[in-house]
Amino acid sequence: MIAKQELTIIERIRMWKEQNAAEFDFDADRIIESARERERSSGEILLDPPKSNGGKQTRSRATP
Repeated sequence: MIAKQELTIIERIRMWKEQNAAEFDFDADRIIESARERERSSGEILLDPPKSNGGKQTRSRATP
């Protein structure tokens, strides 16, 4: 009997992303809205993007 090879974490994530995208006909706006709805219903912040600084670049560390 040949043992079935398990999927790696990366393969599982890719498979989930593909299934999720297919569920929304690969429409980015629908995928994003679904993610936002899951975030709202969970009561937790799943993604907190940085605030806009008007297009100005900032340094990530002090310069000498």
